[in-house]
Amino acid sequence: MEESLVQIKRKRINCIIPIWPLQEEREISLAAKGLLCLLLSFPDGWEIRMNDIISRSSNGRDSTRNAIKELLKAGYMERSYIRDRGMLLGSRYIVYDEPIRPP
Repeated sequence: MEESLVQIKRKRINCIIPIWPLQEEREISLAAKGLLCLLLSFPDGWEIRMNDIISRSSNGRDSTRNAIKELLKAGYMERSYIRDRGMLLGSRYIVYDEPIRPP
């Protein structure tokens, strides 16, 4: 079974939840903004499983996955895949307090 792990990485140590994506970012929905706030409320370096994130909301799995897709597209999250001998074991997401630009 595929398992997803989310890790938090901040550029600003004293910033718990940034205001700018909440007030200015029009590309992401309110659900994605709420998910970003939830994830950034955890300490830097914190790791949380996707099932734990889904259980913290009444939105459900699909809505949470859609919010993650929006955050990936906007650059607030980055995804990599965990593989062993070509077999997909899961995904690792990294959450940033500022959008990153794809290389």
